[in-house]
Amino acid sequence: MEIKAINYLQNIDNDKQNCLWYGGDIVEFILEDNSKILVSAIGDVRLWLVDKETNEELVYVKDKNNGGQFYNAMFSYIKNDEELEQVINNKHDKYTMEFDNNNWRLVWFI
Repeated sequence: MEIKAINYLQNIDNDKQNCLWYGGDIVEFILEDNSKILVSAIGDVRLWLVDKETNEELVYVKDKNNGGQFYNAMFSYIKNDEELEQVINNKHDKYTMEFDNNNWRLVWFI
């Protein structure tokens, strides 16, 4: 079955593909029979960005409504997915991240 249309439901940055950056419905593929494939970022996000040198909490994100709050809170600290991975894995020079909850991608066939 072929895709006849792709609808981006959020602005997607090429260097920010990790689902943490987004919340809710992200992209919709319309198939030739008018069925849809919907990709969403779902789940409660609750985390802290911490300065490694001072151990100071720089940013706290709590998003229980799939609103994509992470992007707005973190884009001035973390430039892209590569840097995000370093922060998450405690390999970044300046920051680390403490998680309580995070989201994930979900694909729906409608």
